[in-house]
Amino acid sequence: MTDYPRPTTLQEAALKYGTFMGLFWTLKFALVPMGFHSPFLHLLYIMFTLFVPVLGYLYARSFRRQLPHQALRFSEGFLFAFIMYMAATMLTFLVHYVYFRYVDNGFLVEAYRTQMERARDMAQGEMITLFDDSLKVFEELADWTPVERSFWLAWQNLFYCFPLSLLTALCVRSKGKDMGSGQPPITH
Repeated sequence: MTDYPRPTTLQEAALKYGTFMGLFWTLKFALVPMGFHSPFLHLLYIMFTLFVPVLGYLYARSFRRQLPHQALRFSEGFLFAFIMYMAATMLTFLVHYVYFRYVDNGFLVEAYRTQMERARDMAQGEMITLFDDSLKVFEELADWTPVERSFWLAWQNLFYCFPLSLLTALCVRSKGKDMGSGQPPITH
């Protein structure tokens, strides 16, 4: 008897591609502290951030091509993308926690605060008030624990996960090959 590989389920594929997406986000996050020392790395971080929806679409399209009729309804595309982004969020949550707990030592908050103070010194009029308010936020961020910072970033990822999932589902949905309406063709 020949063993045929069973088809990959939506959840399995979403978790697999979510792991790849999480690794990509981890690489992207590593560019944040290095971007303070090199403008090129900061630009690369921005480019990677803009590439996230494209990568999500490519992963969803790859999953759609694995399906028997290469068909993916909107709801299935949304579910796939949402699970994928959730898995990526969970993986990056762990990376964020390890970074803030053992590596950062307040570097990111201090670097952003220093940049805000420099910008405030060049500001005029109403902009000074805006920078003062932003500096107060960074003072509060400095008091957060590594878990609080990691959860804050995870909630941000989850917030953007929903619209990205909708966009991905809209772009990747298809009727597939030979599926049609399910009715036999009309011949005269």
